[in-house]
Amino acid sequence: MAGPSTRRVAAKKLSDYEMDFLVRFNLAPGCKRRRAGESMEDLLDRIKTDAIEILIMTEGSVAATAAVFDQPMSTIQTMIDVSDDLDDALEKGLQIARLREQESRDAALALKDFALKKFREEPRLVTHADNWPIDPELFYVELKEILPQALEDYGGSVIQMSMPLSVTISEIEAVIASDTYLQRKQMICMTKDDAAAEANFAEKAATGPAAGAYKFLSNRQPDKYADKQQIEFKNTGFQPPPAGEPKNALFNKKDEEES
Repeated sequence: MAGPSTRRVAAKKLSDYEMDFLVRFNLAPGCKRRRAGESMEDLLDRIKTDAIEILIMTEGSVAATAAVFDQPMSTIQTMIDVSDDLDDALEKGLQIARLREQESRDAALALKDFALKKFREEPRLVTHADNWPIDPELFYVELKEILPQALEDYGGSVIQMSMPLSVTISEIEAVIASDTYLQRKQMICMTKDDAAAEANFAEKAATGPAAGAYKFLSNRQPDKYADKQQIEFKNTGFQPPPAGEPKNALFNKKDEEES
């Protein structure tokens, strides 16, 4: 853990603008440093989420963000390089800084307030950069660790979580198939998703067109929601032609007309 002298050095590196940003948002160098009893891994997890706001608040200042967490700038920069969310926050902060220089302070503050409000209101879905371990065992362990949250965030759908996690559908399915807890978790999450769709379907059926919700349900659970006649037709299989000579449609039609 860094001592007071380290914190003073970190604070001296900040410009007056950066210090003003921290004061405005009730932050100070070292205010989010590693807590007593907190592991380094837990600290890094906290930085992954908290640093998003700070990068926007400080208009893309990696130095100010590092000072707040009392960590080397190289640590913060490395985390930004491997995290899409942190990288997006850095770019948004730099965009605000450019607006301050090219337009006005008021325009920059308005954009900053909008960006912070949007971040706080948006649900944060788990993602993963395309930097998975090459070793198969380490890859398995790391993917298995984030799958419980990913299953919740994406309603148990491996298709929806594939791109945000930067993994293939087959890789996700293989890990889920190897763990009974993940299998049960997926079923619970899918049931929750289906329940929300049913509620949406019921509301739309009462107030207007329900085609969209019904299509979702019929694709998700065809045995329960799809057209029964369609299901029965699809399941009839191949039927052999009747025995004997095939009937001539034209000949039969002529006989019927003469009679």
